[in-house]
Amino acid sequence: MVLNIRSVCRFALAALLLCSFAAQVNAAPPPVLTAAASRLVHGGLGPLDVALSLDSSMPSTEPRSGGAGKNFAVVFKFDKTVITGSARIDEGTAVVGVPTFIGVEMTVPLSGV
Repeated sequence: MVLNIRSVCRFALAALLLCSFAAQVNAAPPPVLTAAASRLVHGGLGPLDVALSLDSSMPSTEPRSGGAGKNFAVVFKFDKTVITGSARIDEGTAVVGVPTFIGVEMTVPLSGV
């Protein structure tokens, strides 16, 4: 029996492309960030949000102090339900807490802002 390596390679490549294509078709697109807000609890009024810009060329400023611990929460809203995610600080000294997830919102507590 003579094994035609060229035909085997073509078949393997075709199968790989087919598998790759099928995986792409079946994969759901990732959630899209639609809004963000800084959330603080104001005594009996409860949590109040200040909208944050999603445009990095027009950053938002949070006018509130965050209290003695300088604690804030950033709420990220997506176009679909989210069940997992993470956050990190790229600049500054804030400490990121454990995110929570409810429906389309991911809330990230920050302290020491």
